[in-house]
This record gives sequence, C-alpha cells and structure tokens, in this order.
Amino acid sequence: MLSGGDYDGDEPWVCWDPRLVAPFRNNQFFESFDKNEYFHCNNPSLRELPDTDTKMTSFFRLGFESDLRQDYLGKCTNILQKYSYHKIPRDVFDSNMMLFAQLCGEFVDAPKQGLRPKEETVKMLDGWNKKLQIPAYKTPERGGMVNDDSHILDRLVLQVARDAADKGTRQLAKVEKERTWRSDKHLTEQFNRIDSAANKDPPLRQMLINLEKSLQGVCQEWAIANRNYNAEKFSAAVETVYPLYKKIKPEPCNDPRIRAWYDNADRPGSEWSLIKASKLFYMKQWPHKLPWFMAMSELCAMKARESSIDFPAPRSVVHDVYFVLKPNPRLLKDKEDEDVDMDG
Repeated sequence: MLSGGDYDGDEPWVCWDPRLVAPFRNNQFFESFDKNEYFHCNNPSLRELPDTDTKMTSFFRLGFESDLRQDYLGKCTNILQKYSYHKIPRDVFDSNMMLFAQLCGEFVDAPKQGLRPKEETVKMLDGWNKKLQIPAYKTPERGGMVNDDSHILDRLVLQVARDAADKGTRQLAKVEKERTWRSDKHLTEQFNRIDSAANKDPPLRQMLINLEKSLQGVCQEWAIANRNYNAEKFSAAVETVYPLYKKIKPEPCNDPRIRAWYDNADRPGSEWSLIKASKLFYMKQWPHKLPWFMAMSELCAMKARESSIDFPAPRSVVHDVYFVLKPNPRLLKDKEDEDVDMDG
C-alpha cells in the first residue's frame, strides 16, 4: 500500500519489517499534486443528478462521453519515457518527471473518474511531445552503433536484448531442424493405440486401411487445389477439401466398436473424429499444415488430454457456455443471422 496500490485484482506483497517501513517517506511532489489544476472533473453519482424522467439517460450519457474522449495516456507515457531517457542516468529526477508520472497515473483511470484534461494541460503535453527527441532504441535504424558510452537503455535494447533474441532464434531454429523428423507422440497416440490393437483384429485393420485410402484422397485433392497458390485460391481450397475430410466415416459393420464410431462420427469430439485427425497427422506431419486446417480442434483436444499426464487435466467447455464466457463478433453475427432466418 506504500506505493498507492489497491486490491482490484493485484497481488500484494506485505512487509511490516520496521527496518524497511519506518524510513519510508512519500515523495512531497505527489502529496502536493492537485489534479484540479490539470483536469476538469465531472463525476456525479446517480443520486446527484436532477430527479427527472431523463435521469438514467443523463447518467449513461455522461459515462459514454467520458469513455469516448481522446485517450492521452499513451501520449503522456511516451513523453515520460522520452524525458526520462534524456535525464537518466546522466541526471536526477526533477519536477517535470514527477509531473509526467503523476499525470500518467491520473490518465489511467480518467474515464472512470470523469476527468478531462484542461486545454492548458493538452497544450503542455503537445509542446513537450514535439520538443523531446525520440530515444535511439525506439528508432534502431537511426540509432547507429552501440558502445560503452551509449545510453544504458540503448545498450539494453539494441545490444543485450537483441543478442539474447538472436541467440534464442538460433536455438529455436536448431531445435526445429532436429525435431522435424520426430513425431508428436501426443497427437499420434490415438492412432497408435488403434493400430496396435488392429494387429489382432482383422475388421479393425481393414477399417484403418480404408481410412488411409480416404485420407490419401483428401491429400491429393489438397495438393491439386493448392497447385498455384495464392491467398484467394487458398480459402477456396479449404472450403472445397474440408467437406471431403468431414464425410470420411468407417464402413458400418457388425463390429460393435466400429459401429459405434460410425453412429457417432458426426458428433464434435467423437472418438472417430480423434482417430481420423490422429491418422492424418501421422501421415502428414511437419512441415505439412493440412492436418491443422482439417482438424485443429481435434488435435488441440488430444494435445491437451495427453499432456495432462504432466500437467493438470484440461477442462472442457461446451459451446453454449464458451459462447457466453467469451463472445466472438463473428459468432454473434452468425447468431443474429440465424435468428433472422428463423423469424423469416
């Protein structure tokens, strides 16, 4: 709480050691800062609004107007960064730096607090923004060479961080090169289990043979559709090939397990859909992307399930619940279109 934090989702660290707490003194500038000098405040409660028929309308209008005002937090943050860059570490903190920091703190919650910067405040920020030069680490193409005399932030971003990123990139490329021939056991386990059982089960073996032939046909159609690749044709290729993949089912027979797979083949997340996805991934692994365009949901489900051996078990969320928890604009539009069709 010494830093002025709150408990709206933050994770606090509490210390009561007098050796650390007793010497603490708040910065005098923050104690003397008067936000009314820099902001207009219009944040009435519902009770304070005139008691008329349009009371709720006025209340919501004030809220919307506050949210729709120009956001100066980004500009003020950039000014603070540029000012600090040119002052530290060669200089010390000064009143301007404290002011920009305090203004940033006020701009964070300005819409909720009903705060609007005064015209003089906006002019002051615009003036500083034009006057201060952009740090070299934000314009690496103009930053030149970094040496021991360079600003510490330039060295951290343009040298230390860049070297670390380059090293990580090289390590990732090495790992990818070494692993391209390996199979992801989490995604092939479903097929491997059925394939092993098929060694003693002729109907099951025949089912796998038929599945491989059908998937080979899908792969061939995919190759034909993407022969002359471009973005527009790619979307059309997916729309053409995906139905062929979806309609692949086992032949109905007297085997109860295969019969159950056939009856439930069209159900999302069914065992047959997982077997089919696992087999396709087994046939077309990295760098092929076909399995992910045909069966991403199933592959992700298998990865989560098989990974739960080392991590907490995954939690499944049905579509209706997920739809409420995290609305998607496209889903909402589809739902609206569906309702219109039903009304028609």
